[in-house]
Amino acid sequence: MPRSFTEAERSKLLDRIKSAAKELLTVYGARKTTIEMIVKKAVIPKGTFYLFYASKELLLWDVINDYHKTISKVLKDAVENTKDIDAQRFSEILFEIFITVSKSFYPALMIEGEMEAIIRKLPDDLVKDHHNDDADMLTELASILPADSPVFSNRKKVEAVSGALRILFFSLLHRREIGETLYDHSLKILLNGVALELFEPAYKGSEI
Repeated sequence: MPRSFTEAERSKLLDRIKSAAKELLTVYGARKTTIEMIVKKAVIPKGTFYLFYASKELLLWDVINDYHKTISKVLKDAVENTKDIDAQRFSEILFEIFITVSKSFYPALMIEGEMEAIIRKLPDDLVKDHHNDDADMLTELASILPADSPVFSNRKKVEAVSGALRILFFSLLHRREIGETLYDHSLKILLNGVALELFEPAYKGSEI
């Protein structure tokens, strides 16, 4: 008969399981990470894992969503705590976030087939949530932009800016081969262009 845990014990166990999954994702990616590896890393019986998750994919999805929420909060807090935010400061905040993400498990999920390996085994309602992630992020972003930002009157520009950020996130895979110093300098230039699109109504970087 499975053991029952107190709320405090459950919280600690869940933290250990998620922490183990994040470490393994960073090293092995989603496809090569197994439940056996997770329980060994977390130092728990396999049966305990199934008290929390019915599958590896549901755990990894939780880990990914937790990270999305963390990054979104970091972005929002940084902007809200900056007096008179402008394009330059916003691009600096974005750069700091990109570097943080580059040191996490997330780049491992950008390799072809990794995210798909998780999504194809998820329930339909969770997959639908995945497709709504960009819209949620843009809604969150809109709440911290200046009132005269061009994104409020141009949905296509919103989508283009979202796509630009996605492209730049994928570029993290090539940071080492490009050279970290050159990559970082180039990334700053590109993020500055994204920030100008968001903050400068008169900016003519792209006509959409």
